[in-house]
Amino acid sequence: MTDHLRPLPFCRGCNSKELLDELCKQLLKRSREFKPAALANIANAAATAGRCPLEVFETLELEVLKRGKRFEPKALATLCKAFAEGRAYHPSALDVLGRGIAKQVEKLVPFHAVCTVAWSFASLRHDSPGLFEGIWQATAIQATKKTARPSDLAAVLYALGVAGKLDHAKMEQIKPKIEEIGRQAGLFSVADLCSLFQVELLLNPENRQDLHSLPPVTLKKATRAWRKVSIAGSTASEEQVTICKLLRAMGLPVSLEHETEDGLFVVDIALHGENNFGKRVAFEVNGMQHYTRTRPHRELGAVVLRKKLLEDRGWVVIDLPLHAWAAVKDDRAQARKWLESKLSMAGIKPKR
Repeated sequence: MTDHLRPLPFCRGCNSKELLDELCKQLLKRSREFKPAALANIANAAATAGRCPLEVFETLELEVLKRGKRFEPKALATLCKAFAEGRAYHPSALDVLGRGIAKQVEKLVPFHAVCTVAWSFASLRHDSPGLFEGIWQATAIQATKKTARPSDLAAVLYALGVAGKLDHAKMEQIKPKIEEIGRQAGLFSVADLCSLFQVELLLNPENRQDLHSLPPVTLKKATRAWRKVSIAGSTASEEQVTICKLLRAMGLPVSLEHETEDGLFVVDIALHGENNFGKRVAFEVNGMQHYTRTRPHRELGAVVLRKKLLEDRGWVVIDLPLHAWAAVKDDRAQARKWLESKLSMAGIKPKR
Protein backbone atom coordinates (compact mmCIF):
# COMPACT_ATOMS: atom_id res chain seq x y z
CA MET A 1 0.00 0.00 0.00
CA THR A 2 2.97 2.33 0.57
CA ASP A 3 3.45 2.92 -3.17
CA HIS A 4 -0.07 4.25 -3.39
CA LEU A 5 0.40 6.68 -0.53
CA ARG A 6 3.36 8.46 -2.11
CA PRO A 7 1.30 10.50 -4.59
CA LEU A 8 -1.06 11.54 -1.79
CA PRO A 9 0.56 14.56 -0.09
CA PHE A 10 -2.58 15.23 1.96
CA CYS A 11 -1.65 12.24 4.16
CA ARG A 12 1.14 14.18 5.86
CA GLY A 13 0.13 15.78 9.13
CA CYS A 14 -3.28 14.10 9.19
CA ASN A 15 -4.57 12.31 12.27
CA SER A 16 -5.86 8.78 11.77
CA LYS A 17 -9.51 9.80 11.28
CA GLU A 18 -8.63 12.50 8.78
CA LEU A 19 -6.32 10.10 6.98
CA LEU A 20 -8.95 7.38 6.69
CA ASP A 21 -11.57 9.87 5.50
CA GLU A 22 -9.21 11.24 2.87
CA LEU A 23 -8.15 7.78 1.72
CA CYS A 24 -11.80 6.85 1.25
CA LYS A 25 -12.36 10.00 -0.82
CA GLN A 26 -9.36 9.19 -2.97
CA LEU A 27 -10.47 5.59 -3.33
CA LEU A 28 -13.81 6.81 -4.67
CA LYS A 29 -12.07 9.11 -7.17
CA ARG A 30 -9.14 6.91 -8.18
CA SER A 31 -10.10 3.32 -7.45
CA ARG A 32 -8.52 2.04 -10.68
CA GLU A 33 -5.13 3.35 -9.58
CA PHE A 34 -5.07 1.27 -6.41
CA LYS A 35 -3.75 -2.25 -6.39
CA PRO A 36 -6.11 -4.91 -4.97
CA ALA A 37 -4.19 -5.16 -1.70
CA ALA A 38 -4.37 -1.38 -1.23
CA LEU A 39 -8.11 -1.32 -1.90
CA ALA A 40 -8.63 -4.09 0.63
CA ASN A 41 -6.41 -2.56 3.31
CA ILE A 42 -7.91 0.92 3.06
CA ALA A 43 -11.48 -0.38 3.11
CA ASN A 44 -10.79 -2.69 6.03
CA ALA A 45 -9.05 0.00 8.08
CA ALA A 46 -11.85 2.50 7.46
CA ALA A 47 -14.63 -0.03 8.07
CA THR A 48 -13.05 -1.28 11.30
CA ALA A 49 -12.83 2.32 12.50
CA GLY A 50 -16.46 2.91 11.53
CA ARG A 51 -15.49 5.50 8.91
CA CYS A 52 -16.17 3.79 5.60
CA PRO A 53 -19.05 5.37 3.61
CA LEU A 54 -21.42 3.02 1.84
CA GLU A 55 -20.37 4.60 -1.46
CA VAL A 56 -16.94 3.05 -0.97
CA PHE A 57 -18.45 -0.42 -0.88
CA GLU A 58 -20.37 0.29 -4.07
CA THR A 59 -17.06 1.21 -5.70
CA LEU A 60 -15.38 -1.85 -4.23
CA GLU A 61 -18.12 -4.05 -5.64
CA LEU A 62 -17.43 -2.72 -9.14
CA GLU A 63 -13.69 -3.25 -8.72
CA VAL A 64 -14.22 -6.79 -7.43
CA LEU A 65 -16.47 -7.62 -10.37
CA LYS A 66 -13.87 -6.24 -12.79
CA ARG A 67 -10.65 -7.40 -11.15
CA GLY A 68 -11.65 -10.14 -8.72
CA LYS A 69 -9.47 -12.79 -10.39
CA ARG A 70 -6.38 -10.66 -9.81
CA PHE A 71 -6.84 -10.49 -6.04
CA GLU A 72 -4.44 -12.55 -3.93
CA PRO A 73 -5.99 -14.75 -1.19
CA LYS A 74 -4.97 -12.33 1.58
CA ALA A 75 -6.58 -9.39 -0.23
CA LEU A 76 -9.75 -11.43 -0.77
CA ALA A 77 -9.93 -12.23 2.94
CA THR A 78 -9.26 -8.62 3.92
CA LEU A 79 -12.02 -7.40 1.61
CA CYS A 80 -14.44 -9.92 3.10
CA LYS A 81 -13.68 -8.49 6.52
CA ALA A 82 -14.16 -4.95 5.23
CA PHE A 83 -17.65 -5.72 3.93
CA ALA A 84 -18.56 -7.44 7.21
CA GLU A 85 -17.08 -4.73 9.45
CA GLY A 86 -18.87 -2.11 7.37
CA ARG A 87 -22.10 -4.14 7.51
CA ALA A 88 -22.36 -3.69 3.75
CA TYR A 89 -24.23 -6.51 2.04
CA HIS A 90 -23.31 -6.71 -1.63
CA PRO A 91 -24.16 -10.24 -2.79
CA SER A 92 -22.50 -9.96 -6.21
CA ALA A 93 -19.18 -8.91 -4.71
CA LEU A 94 -19.41 -11.56 -2.01
CA ASP A 95 -20.08 -14.21 -4.65
CA VAL A 96 -16.84 -13.28 -6.43
CA LEU A 97 -14.88 -13.15 -3.18
CA GLY A 98 -16.34 -16.45 -2.00
CA ARG A 99 -15.56 -18.26 -5.24
CA GLY A 100 -12.03 -16.91 -5.24
CA ILE A 101 -11.36 -18.04 -1.69
CA ALA A 102 -13.09 -21.42 -2.02
CA LYS A 103 -10.55 -22.42 -4.68
CA GLN A 104 -7.55 -21.67 -2.47
CA VAL A 105 -8.54 -21.84 1.20
CA GLU A 106 -5.29 -23.66 1.91
CA LYS A 107 -3.39 -20.52 0.88
CA LEU A 108 -5.00 -18.45 3.61
CA VAL A 109 -2.27 -18.24 6.23
CA PRO A 110 -2.18 -17.90 9.12
CA PHE A 111 -5.34 -19.82 9.99
CA HIS A 112 -6.76 -16.66 11.56
CA ALA A 113 -7.44 -15.47 7.99
CA VAL A 114 -9.72 -18.48 7.51
CA CYS A 115 -11.56 -17.52 10.70
CA THR A 116 -11.96 -13.98 9.40
CA VAL A 117 -13.55 -15.17 6.17
CA ALA A 118 -15.86 -17.55 8.05
CA TRP A 119 -17.00 -14.78 10.39
CA SER A 120 -17.49 -12.32 7.52
CA PHE A 121 -19.76 -14.57 5.49
CA ALA A 122 -21.62 -15.81 8.58
CA SER A 123 -22.19 -12.29 9.86
CA LEU A 124 -23.56 -11.09 6.52
CA ARG A 125 -25.53 -14.34 6.16
CA HIS A 126 -24.18 -15.10 2.73
CA ASP A 127 -23.32 -18.53 1.39
CA SER A 128 -20.96 -19.23 -1.45
CA PRO A 129 -20.64 -22.64 -3.16
CA GLY A 130 -17.81 -24.66 -1.68
CA LEU A 131 -16.64 -21.91 0.68
CA PHE A 132 -17.79 -23.28 4.01
CA GLU A 133 -16.81 -26.80 2.98
CA GLY A 134 -13.29 -25.54 2.38
CA ILE A 135 -13.32 -23.66 5.67
CA TRP A 136 -14.38 -26.79 7.51
CA GLN A 137 -11.64 -28.89 5.91
CA ALA A 138 -9.05 -26.29 6.91
CA THR A 139 -10.48 -26.28 10.44
CA ALA A 140 -10.32 -30.06 10.77
CA ILE A 141 -6.67 -29.99 9.69
CA GLN A 142 -5.86 -27.11 12.03
CA ALA A 143 -7.35 -28.98 14.98
CA THR A 144 -4.70 -31.69 14.57
CA LYS A 145 -1.85 -29.21 15.00
CA LYS A 146 -0.12 -28.34 18.25
CA THR A 147 0.00 -24.71 17.13
CA ALA A 148 -3.78 -24.38 16.87
CA ARG A 149 -4.86 -21.20 18.67
CA PRO A 150 -7.83 -21.64 21.05
CA SER A 151 -9.37 -18.32 20.01
CA ASP A 152 -9.24 -19.28 16.32
CA LEU A 153 -10.95 -22.62 16.89
CA ALA A 154 -13.69 -21.04 19.00
CA ALA A 155 -14.23 -18.28 16.44
CA VAL A 156 -14.43 -20.55 13.42
CA LEU A 157 -16.75 -23.03 15.13
CA TYR A 158 -19.04 -20.18 16.13
CA ALA A 159 -19.04 -18.83 12.57
CA LEU A 160 -19.81 -22.26 11.13
CA GLY A 161 -22.66 -22.57 13.62
CA VAL A 162 -24.10 -19.18 12.72
CA ALA A 163 -23.89 -20.12 9.04
CA GLY A 164 -25.71 -23.40 9.67
CA LYS A 165 -22.67 -25.40 8.54
CA LEU A 166 -21.92 -27.27 11.76
CA ASP A 167 -23.29 -30.58 13.04
CA HIS A 168 -22.58 -33.22 15.68
CA ALA A 169 -20.37 -35.28 13.39
CA LYS A 170 -18.07 -32.33 12.74
CA MET A 171 -17.96 -31.40 16.42
CA GLU A 172 -16.97 -34.96 17.30
CA GLN A 173 -13.90 -34.53 15.08
CA ILE A 174 -12.91 -31.34 16.90
CA LYS A 175 -13.91 -32.48 20.38
CA PRO A 176 -10.53 -34.02 21.35
CA LYS A 177 -8.76 -30.73 20.62
CA ILE A 178 -11.40 -28.76 22.53
CA GLU A 179 -10.96 -31.13 25.46
CA GLU A 180 -7.18 -30.82 25.35
CA ILE A 181 -7.33 -27.03 25.40
CA GLY A 182 -10.16 -26.88 27.92
CA ARG A 183 -8.22 -28.86 30.52
CA GLN A 184 -5.65 -26.07 30.71
CA ALA A 185 -6.65 -23.00 32.67
CA GLY A 186 -6.97 -19.72 30.80
CA LEU A 187 -6.37 -20.88 27.24
CA PHE A 188 -9.98 -20.24 26.26
CA SER A 189 -10.92 -16.63 27.00
CA VAL A 190 -14.36 -15.66 28.28
CA ALA A 191 -15.29 -14.61 24.75
CA ASP A 192 -14.09 -17.97 23.38
CA LEU A 193 -16.14 -19.85 25.96
CA CYS A 194 -19.25 -17.82 25.16
CA SER A 195 -18.84 -18.62 21.46
CA LEU A 196 -18.47 -22.33 22.22
CA PHE A 197 -21.47 -22.28 24.55
CA GLN A 198 -23.68 -20.89 21.79
CA VAL A 199 -22.50 -23.74 19.57
CA GLU A 200 -23.53 -26.14 22.33
CA LEU A 201 -26.98 -24.53 22.63
CA LEU A 202 -27.42 -24.60 18.86
CA LEU A 203 -26.56 -28.27 18.44
CA ASN A 204 -28.18 -29.48 21.64
CA PRO A 205 -31.33 -27.38 22.20
CA GLU A 206 -32.91 -29.99 24.48
CA ASN A 207 -29.80 -30.21 26.67
CA ARG A 208 -29.56 -33.98 26.27
CA GLN A 209 -26.70 -35.58 28.15
CA ASP A 210 -25.87 -37.85 25.22
CA LEU A 211 -25.69 -34.98 22.72
CA HIS A 212 -23.32 -32.53 24.39
CA SER A 213 -20.99 -31.04 21.79
CA LEU A 214 -18.49 -29.83 24.37
CA PRO A 215 -16.40 -31.96 26.74
CA PRO A 216 -17.63 -31.81 30.39
CA VAL A 217 -14.87 -29.53 31.71
CA THR A 218 -15.18 -27.07 28.84
CA LEU A 219 -18.98 -27.15 29.02
CA LYS A 220 -18.89 -26.25 32.70
CA LYS A 221 -16.53 -23.33 32.07
CA ALA A 222 -18.52 -22.18 29.05
CA THR A 223 -21.82 -22.26 30.95
CA ARG A 224 -20.35 -20.22 33.78
CA ALA A 225 -18.85 -17.67 31.35
CA TRP A 226 -22.10 -17.35 29.41
CA ARG A 227 -24.23 -16.75 32.50
CA LYS A 228 -21.81 -14.11 33.71
CA VAL A 229 -21.73 -12.22 30.43
CA SER A 230 -25.31 -12.57 29.20
CA ILE A 231 -27.17 -12.12 32.49
CA ALA A 232 -25.06 -9.87 34.70
CA GLY A 233 -25.34 -6.10 34.30
CA SER A 234 -28.28 -6.15 31.89
CA THR A 235 -30.17 -2.82 31.90
CA ALA A 236 -33.14 -1.47 29.96
CA SER A 237 -32.68 1.33 27.45
CA GLU A 238 -34.90 4.39 27.24
CA GLU A 239 -36.50 3.00 24.08
CA GLN A 240 -37.26 -0.31 25.77
CA VAL A 241 -38.96 1.48 28.67
CA THR A 242 -41.09 3.59 26.30
CA ILE A 243 -42.16 0.60 24.20
CA CYS A 244 -42.91 -1.44 27.31
CA LYS A 245 -45.21 1.30 28.67
CA LEU A 246 -47.08 1.48 25.37
CA LEU A 247 -47.55 -2.31 25.29
CA ARG A 248 -48.94 -2.19 28.83
CA ALA A 249 -51.30 0.60 27.78
CA MET A 250 -52.51 -1.79 25.08
CA GLY A 251 -53.46 -4.28 27.80
CA LEU A 252 -50.51 -6.63 27.46
CA PRO A 253 -48.83 -8.07 30.61
CA VAL A 254 -45.22 -7.37 29.71
CA SER A 255 -42.04 -6.96 31.73
CA LEU A 256 -38.61 -5.48 31.08
CA GLU A 257 -35.33 -7.38 31.09
CA HIS A 258 -36.94 -10.76 31.70
CA GLU A 259 -34.62 -13.63 32.54
CA THR A 260 -35.62 -16.90 30.88
CA GLU A 261 -36.46 -19.90 33.04
CA ASP A 262 -33.18 -21.63 32.34
CA GLY A 263 -31.25 -18.51 33.32
CA LEU A 264 -29.44 -18.33 29.98
CA PHE A 265 -31.00 -15.28 28.33
CA VAL A 266 -32.41 -11.88 29.20
CA VAL A 267 -35.26 -10.85 26.92
CA ASP A 268 -35.65 -7.11 26.30
CA ILE A 269 -39.42 -7.16 26.78
CA ALA A 270 -41.37 -10.32 27.59
CA LEU A 271 -45.04 -11.15 27.18
CA HIS A 272 -45.39 -14.03 29.57
CA GLY A 273 -46.78 -17.46 28.83
CA GLU A 274 -49.47 -17.19 31.48
CA ASN A 275 -51.34 -14.58 29.39
CA ASN A 276 -54.56 -15.31 27.54
CA PHE A 277 -52.72 -15.85 24.27
CA GLY A 278 -50.88 -18.90 25.59
CA LYS A 279 -47.60 -17.75 24.09
CA ARG A 280 -44.30 -16.57 25.48
CA VAL A 281 -43.32 -13.64 23.33
CA ALA A 282 -39.90 -11.99 23.33
CA PHE A 283 -39.73 -8.45 21.97
CA GLU A 284 -36.15 -7.81 20.89
CA VAL A 285 -35.40 -4.09 20.63
CA ASN A 286 -32.37 -3.91 18.35
CA GLY A 287 -30.25 -0.93 17.38
CA MET A 288 -28.84 -0.31 13.93
CA GLN A 289 -25.60 -2.10 14.82
CA HIS A 290 -27.52 -5.38 14.58
CA TYR A 291 -28.41 -4.86 10.90
CA THR A 292 -26.68 -4.24 7.62
CA ARG A 293 -26.24 -0.58 6.75
CA THR A 294 -27.19 -1.33 3.16
CA ARG A 295 -30.88 -1.49 2.30
CA PRO A 296 -32.97 -3.43 2.82
CA HIS A 297 -31.60 -3.65 6.34
CA ARG A 298 -30.95 -7.33 7.06
CA GLU A 299 -30.39 -8.87 10.48
CA LEU A 300 -26.80 -9.92 11.03
CA GLY A 301 -25.91 -13.53 11.71
CA ALA A 302 -25.52 -13.11 15.48
CA VAL A 303 -29.06 -11.69 15.72
CA VAL A 304 -30.53 -14.58 13.75
CA LEU A 305 -28.66 -17.06 15.94
CA ARG A 306 -30.01 -15.49 19.14
CA LYS A 307 -33.52 -15.59 17.70
CA LYS A 308 -33.14 -19.29 16.90
CA LEU A 309 -31.82 -20.09 20.37
CA LEU A 310 -34.83 -18.34 21.94
CA GLU A 311 -37.26 -20.07 19.57
CA ASP A 312 -35.71 -23.42 20.50
CA ARG A 313 -36.75 -22.58 24.07
CA GLY A 314 -40.38 -21.97 23.13
CA TRP A 315 -40.32 -18.22 22.64
CA VAL A 316 -42.01 -16.38 19.79
CA VAL A 317 -39.53 -13.65 18.87
CA ILE A 318 -40.74 -10.28 17.56
CA ASP A 319 -38.07 -7.99 16.19
CA LEU A 320 -38.48 -4.29 16.99
CA PRO A 321 -35.81 -2.41 14.99
CA LEU A 322 -35.00 0.99 16.45
CA HIS A 323 -34.51 2.49 12.99
CA ALA A 324 -38.18 1.67 12.26
CA TRP A 325 -39.31 2.75 15.73
CA ALA A 326 -37.66 6.15 15.20
CA ALA A 327 -40.09 6.89 12.36
CA VAL A 328 -43.22 6.40 14.53
CA LYS A 329 -42.17 7.07 18.13
CA ASP A 330 -43.32 10.70 18.20
CA ASP A 331 -46.86 9.84 17.07
CA ARG A 332 -48.59 7.65 19.64
CA ALA A 333 -51.27 6.48 17.20
CA GLN A 334 -48.66 5.52 14.61
CA ALA A 335 -46.49 3.87 17.25
CA ARG A 336 -49.41 1.78 18.45
CA LYS A 337 -50.33 0.83 14.87
CA TRP A 338 -46.73 -0.24 14.26
CA LEU A 339 -46.70 -2.41 17.37
CA GLU A 340 -50.08 -3.91 16.45
CA SER A 341 -48.69 -4.93 13.06
CA LYS A 342 -45.79 -6.64 14.82
CA LEU A 343 -48.13 -8.39 17.25
CA SER A 344 -50.37 -9.63 14.44
CA MET A 345 -47.43 -11.63 13.10
CA ALA A 346 -47.56 -13.64 16.32
CA GLY A 347 -51.35 -13.95 16.21
CA ILE A 348 -51.87 -11.54 19.10
CA LYS A 349 -54.54 -8.84 19.19
CA PRO A 350 -54.36 -6.31 22.05
CA LYS A 351 -57.38 -5.93 24.34
CA ARG A 352 -57.47 -2.16 24.02
